[in-house]
Amino acid sequence: MKWEVCDPTILGIDDEATKARWQALGDRVRCANVRVPLDYQNTARGDASVHMLRVSAATPAKRRGAIFFNPGGPGLDGLGLTFGLVDAFGGSNPDNAQGKLQLRLLNEFDMVGFSPRGTGASSRLQCATNELMKDVEFAPGSRNAQNADGMLYNARKVAEACEKNPLTPYINSEATAQDMDLMRGLLGDEKLNYVGYSYGTWLGAWYASRFPERVDRMVLDSSMDFSEAFEINVLMQPAGKQRVLDQVIAPYAARHPDVFNLGTTADEVRAVYPSLSAHVQEVLMDQMELVSTSKYADALVHFVAGARVLDRAIAASPQLTPASIEQSLNSYVFVPSNPKVDAGTRAIAKLLLTAYSERWLNPLRAPKPVALYDWRAPFQAIVCNDTPTNTDPRFWVDVGDRFSKLYPAFGSKMTQNPCIYWNQNTATKPPVSAMGALEVLLVQAENDGVTTIEGAHKAFSHLPHSKEVTVMQEYQHGLYPYLDSCVDTAVTRYLLGESPGERKTVCAGHPLPLDRPAPASDVTAKATTSTYVDPEQARKTIDRFRERIVHR
Repeated sequence: MKWEVCDPTILGIDDEATKARWQALGDRVRCANVRVPLDYQNTARGDASVHMLRVSAATPAKRRGAIFFNPGGPGLDGLGLTFGLVDAFGGSNPDNAQGKLQLRLLNEFDMVGFSPRGTGASSRLQCATNELMKDVEFAPGSRNAQNADGMLYNARKVAEACEKNPLTPYINSEATAQDMDLMRGLLGDEKLNYVGYSYGTWLGAWYASRFPERVDRMVLDSSMDFSEAFEINVLMQPAGKQRVLDQVIAPYAARHPDVFNLGTTADEVRAVYPSLSAHVQEVLMDQMELVSTSKYADALVHFVAGARVLDRAIAASPQLTPASIEQSLNSYVFVPSNPKVDAGTRAIAKLLLTAYSERWLNPLRAPKPVALYDWRAPFQAIVCNDTPTNTDPRFWVDVGDRFSKLYPAFGSKMTQNPCIYWNQNTATKPPVSAMGALEVLLVQAENDGVTTIEGAHKAFSHLPHSKEVTVMQEYQHGLYPYLDSCVDTAVTRYLLGESPGERKTVCAGHPLPLDRPAPASDVTAKATTSTYVDPEQARKTIDRFRERIVHR
């Protein structure tokens, strides 16, 4: 392995902020391309490439090792996470106890991000063919046998397309864990330090179960249930996401009817999505994925309000054309008591109208070929390769039927599962008991809908020597850094070698945007004692870091 000067566009970004960061870090930033065996059990099958990006410790004389990062997915590129804590903690206040800890972490550890095999700047996986996908609808109001058959057809075509790529069998967590161990050794470190988010917890646990003697500090943030098969985690997601909508978002919207105009009770808000026409439900479904990020609570509710407005405008429109529907939107006052909210809701309704028109009113819209690029191809390979899946199509049709009623915004998509038609899984998952003696640290939001607390606690129950930090009344997926003195201090101290004294630590969650108290008036005193020299800039930086984890 040879460390070289990086191409500054290696992350696919070329803007002034990126250029300034590269310039500021100078020689501390280096890249390396590592040749890894396609198959560690049969190295004669050839090699693949895994790309690494390192920011070296700010104080080389105090270097204690490297911290590896993985953003999850599976299938997300982790190369950019190299800069996550460097950006987040670089503005820490050295006169503040927590700020001092955070700077110490940057002084003593290299930060290492990498593109897991199949992603980013490494050997990339693509699954594509000329064959066309069936046009299917996922909204609960459109659930029928024809749509279910179309989903199964699409699932089979995706599986067939992936099987045509000779790289596919070697994209799995076993191979990536082996790659991580090779990279650790090439760095000269005896043990691995690691922070993994979401699927990154599955990968971290896989590594720790395969190489328990080579684990030092390991943070598993927003944890999957890595004691079970991948399929179990997939099946838990719709319920978790629907719970965020029903138990967190709906009461929140009801507390602020003057802003959202969806009702004054949680039941009234919950009733909005099921009341929409099936085609508007379909258009809104993609926006419902905002349930993974509490920062976007307001945006999520505004999209629901905008969808209701659009639904009413479509019903009132004399013609089903984009121009006629837009005229209806312009002529109707939806929130008479608040012109600003009325205008904002109408603007969101017009955004949804664009998607609606493309989906339902475009006479030139043609079927799309099977094509999984970016994160989708490695995602599918890892999910299907890692652990066995129920391959009975009827099982997944039944799941979709049930889930579309129980979890209407998320459940129907369960039927379109390519693992049903996958040739075989290509990895053997090590038993979680192998890492039972380790002291890893789990970090979990109470209401996380993507990786539920029930799954995280199930995994945690298999680790008697490990510790857990739970953030109450929070649904943010991917927590650290959290911009607080509880989570951030506990995790940073753990990475520096000091574990929490108790098995379980409970931290208070941040209020949702409109529930937050007014900011303190004594700005000078606040700045003097703050963890960060510029708290607002730190917030923006950490928000951007978090988006790399939850947004695909």
